[in-house]
Amino acid sequence: MSRDRNFWIGCGAILLVLVCGVFLLGGGIGVYRLLRTQNPEPLALHLRINPSTVPTGQTFNLQITIANEGSRTARISRLRLPNNLLQGAVITSVSPLEISRDGATDLVFDLAVDPGSSETISIMLQGQVPGDYAGSLEIEAGDQRQAAQARVVIIDAAALIQVTPTPTLEPTPTLTPGPPLGAIPFPAVVEIFAMVQGDNRLEDGWNGSGSIISPDGLILTNAHVVLPDKYYDVKQLQIGITVGDDKPPVRRYIAEVIQADPRLDIAVIRISSDLTGHPVDSSTLDLPYVPLGNSDTLSLGDSLTILGYPGIGGETITLTRGEVSGFTSELGRAGRAFIKTSATIAGGNSNLGYHRRWQQRRPGSRSR
Repeated sequence: MSRDRNFWIGCGAILLVLVCGVFLLGGGIGVYRLLRTQNPEPLALHLRINPSTVPTGQTFNLQITIANEGSRTARISRLRLPNNLLQGAVITSVSPLEISRDGATDLVFDLAVDPGSSETISIMLQGQVPGDYAGSLEIEAGDQRQAAQARVVIIDAAALIQVTPTPTLEPTPTLTPGPPLGAIPFPAVVEIFAMVQGDNRLEDGWNGSGSIISPDGLILTNAHVVLPDKYYDVKQLQIGITVGDDKPPVRRYIAEVIQADPRLDIAVIRISSDLTGHPVDSSTLDLPYVPLGNSDTLSLGDSLTILGYPGIGGETITLTRGEVSGFTSELGRAGRAFIKTSATIAGGNSNLGYHRRWQQRRPGSRSR
């Protein structure tokens, strides 16, 4: 009798151990899965669009770099493009090749990103329909998703004005003068900060001045202010807005180069985002601006006023007065190529000079 009792007690103990083991094993798996769900592999997403303003019919490149900052391999399974972007552009190629496409916006991948490394997906698109397209681009890796904002401006190629040099020295049509400027338009002056790569962060490389020439954020400046030099590449252009004639400019926006001519040392840039990288709606900016004018109406002795942020004399806006002292010509360009002035323009004051009936950009020097 005691043997049977001991036998059944032993069997019960073994069964209890097995049940507890299964319970603990199941609980351990559950905790592991929970931890994996709550602690996904940290991924960083970086976008680069080149160019971000493109005429219809031309291609642009969308690069998505995915950096794995975790300790395990992450597998990218899906990339979702902004829906409105594909209403204005079509995909011409994808590298590396996607496995398939799910609908109009989703590209399906099986892309492994090892710990501490990164992978780049390159998508070529062709502009089709003019418009300002901005939206959220998203990647999927397992249970986690990462998103970043993308913005592309597609312009109508047929509406572009092609300017070609003319060999004749005969007078050519000029821009129609804008309305009288009235008060000194210093709120339309900006300071441009060319940011270069420093030790693990962006740093001020140099600065110059610019003139807002349209309320939606077009800025006229010198090419040497916004283009790289032989030592540094320009990573970002930050725009300081004039908030008062006795206050330093306040950095509020990031701009991109639309066109630049190093030989003429002139450039046009456009405000594209705020300092955090979020795209701005250009139609709502409503910035103070100066109209373009006709320099052919000038005569010797006419007064000039130059506004800008020179490299000396403090951080506030500076006004310099002078007069028209002469004109120069240039081979291949009819009429007046440059205006000479008696004003002494300090380096960094690469901005605008204006007369009460017109405004004219003046070349300046880059301030280090």
